[in-house]
Amino acid sequence: MNSPTVVDPPGCGCNECGDSQYVQLDRASARQIAHMVAGRMRNHTARELQVTVTTALPRGSESLLDGRTSRIEVRCGELSWDVTEYLGVSHAFFTQL
Repeated sequence: MNSPTVVDPPGCGCNECGDSQYVQLDRASARQIAHMVAGRMRNHTARELQVTVTTALPRGSESLLDGRTSRIEVRCGELSWDVTEYLGVSHAFFTQL
């Protein structure tokens, strides 16, 4: 069986969700959400996603590039995923967007 390639809306009952080609948002894992926000899975959710990045700036730092990302959280309504381990903890992911 192949991994899902698309994240669909919560509660979707389409054939693709039924045969695991797609995954419903409310059943998606943190890894799948990380893939979606990184552009490796398509987003068919029709929902607004909020991505919160917590970055610690060392004393005396002059820019975000000096910081270390300690947490990346994706929220959609009442759903949330900690995707830090899948997207890394450096600024590299964000500077490549």
